[in-house]
Amino acid sequence: MIKVLFLTEYGQNIGIGHVNRCRALADAFASKECSIKFLIRGSKSMIDLPYDIEYVDWETNSLAAEHIASSDISVFDTYQIDNSQLACLSSKSKLPVSITDAMLRYIQNGIVVVGSIYGDSIQLPTEIANYILKGPQYMLFRNEFWSLPNYLVKNKIENITISLGGFVDKQKIAPLLEIVHNVFPDANVSVFGQAESRERIDAHEKVSFKNLVSSENYIKHLYSTDLMITNGGQTLNESILIGIPVIAISTADNQIKNAQKWRELGVIKYCGKTVDKNFNKEFKEELIEFISKDERIKFNRVSQESIDSNGAKRVVDFVLEKYKSI
Repeated sequence: MIKVLFLTEYGQNIGIGHVNRCRALADAFASKECSIKFLIRGSKSMIDLPYDIEYVDWETNSLAAEHIASSDISVFDTYQIDNSQLACLSSKSKLPVSITDAMLRYIQNGIVVVGSIYGDSIQLPTEIANYILKGPQYMLFRNEFWSLPNYLVKNKIENITISLGGFVDKQKIAPLLEIVHNVFPDANVSVFGQAESRERIDAHEKVSFKNLVSSENYIKHLYSTDLMITNGGQTLNESILIGIPVIAISTADNQIKNAQKWRELGVIKYCGKTVDKNFNKEFKEELIEFISKDERIKFNRVSQESIDSNGAKRVVDFVLEKYKSI
């Protein structure tokens, strides 16, 4: 049995997207009867994964090096560990795989996956060209997203979801909730993420806070969502795959290209970062535009024509073929 090791991160300043991208590949490897193990650095918060997990700062842990050496394939997904560290860590890996984005954290002597809508525009060294998988056809989705029912656009926005990362930032969420409540006073608003204190942000009775839930329950929730407000990472891509009308807000620099490209293609509305000068005005205007059912239907149709859910399977087929040739 081929042993696949995933080394990724999650925490206060790191969204759940890195874990979910790895989870997508893990599901595709598991479908080929590979064994899966995760090493997750950062927060020790429990994450719902159907695989063996250790919470460890793998960049400095000697046990992690042993795991890498004993695995057949090592998959790295990080934006905090630089390329020189990754090269050192992967030196004993039989076949290293990097999942990367605009931050370009990757291992040069391995397979590099840039599964994003802007992936084709990323320039990487020509000497590794045969080992680069880039573009929307390699976008990674968990197995629960592989076969989805049709999404129905309702007449009225009744349920709004806000998902800006694994942890709720009070200073960012509070003004967003005020604007949302102003435009949609009767809508139920669900905020995903862990919050240490809610005394300032739990301002309206129709606002509820939800910690991380299972993938199955999360997808059920998404299908009840009439409008998604999310960052420019993995949740954005998942919402687009389903066809939910989306307003994107960048919470990290590595999300900007993703959100900008989706907006350029007419798939989402995007209003930059909350610290931008005209953010509140633009955010409110975009909310108001989505009051129209016709506007939401337009974005729903473009979304569903943009991507498919088979990217993880394509990546795994390529990786396993390369592994066989080692």
